[in-house]
Amino acid sequence: MSFCWKRKPLCFFVLLIVLGVFHYSQQASAQESTTPKEFKIGVFQGSHHPIFDKMISRFQLRLSELLNGKATFILQVAEENPMKTYRMAQSFANNDYDLVFVVGAEQAQSVANETKSVPIVLGATDPVSAGILSDWNEVGKNLAGPNWKRLGRNITGTSDLSPIGAQLDYLIELIPKVRHVGMIFNPNTDNAKEISNRILRECRARRLMLKTVPVFKQDDVEQAFSRLAGRVDALYVPMDAVDQQAFSTISKLSTEYKVPIFSSNKSSVVNGAVFSVGFDYEELGRISAEMASKILLSNESPADMPIRFTESPILYFNTEKLDFFGLKLPGNWHNKGEVVTQ
Repeated sequence: MSFCWKRKPLCFFVLLIVLGVFHYSQQASAQESTTPKEFKIGVFQGSHHPIFDKMISRFQLRLSELLNGKATFILQVAEENPMKTYRMAQSFANNDYDLVFVVGAEQAQSVANETKSVPIVLGATDPVSAGILSDWNEVGKNLAGPNWKRLGRNITGTSDLSPIGAQLDYLIELIPKVRHVGMIFNPNTDNAKEISNRILRECRARRLMLKTVPVFKQDDVEQAFSRLAGRVDALYVPMDAVDQQAFSTISKLSTEYKVPIFSSNKSSVVNGAVFSVGFDYEELGRISAEMASKILLSNESPADMPIRFTESPILYFNTEKLDFFGLKLPGNWHNKGEVVTQ
């Protein structure tokens, strides 16, 4: 007769313990599998700027909501330093990030070179300027159209590709006799090079003359502006880092030299531009967050997700500045755009 038959109560008790342990381990395993994962999200920024800081805040807030608070955001700012950009890109690629949100062409190019597996979501970044996409094939003519590009790898996101054609059309409506358009820009910035090439093409298509002066740092802006004053009817301010960081100086010079300026974002109109045709950057942050959540929660592949824009560019204009420059508000602008005050 076996040992267990001789000691039935003891064997039964041991069996209950074994079954209890097994049941507990199964419950623990099931609970562990249903517990939401804590996602590690990198945020990679070229430099601080109020526009992009607000976009990043909107991205973090919306993505945290979509992930039920199960997200840790780690922000690194390269301060436009190439060595910092390289080191930070390596850090994002090699430290178990679930996804990286990137703002800035140089930063996007750097982190894309370091990883082909970590999902990368661009925030208001032109993939052509970042060297990730070869060209838009004139997709800029219809920003919200069917030709949105899929990058075919671990990268997707949103772009703030400036609607330069629309900006120049509004400029012609505002100043019918406009002939010469000026632009100061940093030619060493990939994004500014792309914009300068596109604005040159668009100016030629409208028989406008483009005059440009390079700036490499904020201290160059005043001299560059003085070189254009008296030679241009209006000045375009692109979204490169030097121009945006020196925008208050550009606005002051605009008033001093009586040269109206136009740009690509709402805050520029608040700070002295006559008008802008551009995007709501906080909206781009929201769209980027929703794209990121699909990657993290639904296992969608960035390679299958096209680059996105806001639904349509928005016209902003400043009536006080229009009055200052003696410009008459086109009759249809109130229906098309939004009045902004300083």
